[in-house]
Amino acid sequence: MTRYTPDMIAERLTKAVDVYRRLPRVPKPVMARPALRFLRTFKERWAAAVEHGYDKLDPDELWRRLPPTENELADTTEALRWLEHLDDTATRKLMWLKASGKPLAAIGRDIGLSRSELSRRWRAALITIATKLNGERVPTTTAARLRLSVH
Repeated sequence: MTRYTPDMIAERLTKAVDVYRRLPRVPKPVMARPALRFLRTFKERWAAAVEHGYDKLDPDELWRRLPPTENELADTTEALRWLEHLDDTATRKLMWLKASGKPLAAIGRDIGLSRSELSRRWRAALITIATKLNGERVPTTTAARLRLSVH
């Protein structure tokens, strides 16, 4: 059985955000035939990629354009279910925004908390998820959670 660490949780959430960004965009429905418009857009994008040649594209950019595999979708679903271990939606939102790469200072301006407080809450949430996944008892105080992260 895998023993989860807070760093593993953070990495998996970051990968989940990347997979979410790689999902094909579903266009907003138009009056008639939204599915045909989606297929036309998809074909145009691939035609442009073939026309310019795959070797000319940046490998990271090309990878981001490819749709996610079934395994990646399963891992993403699992990582998103981990957020259910957190009690409040504000902490879940913090975890998602931090995993998406938004700086803590910008998140703090949106939420109304300091960067240091957000960092503390983010680390405590990672520890909470890891301890619950490992089947251990979650410490009740934040100080006890932070002691766990040191070991």
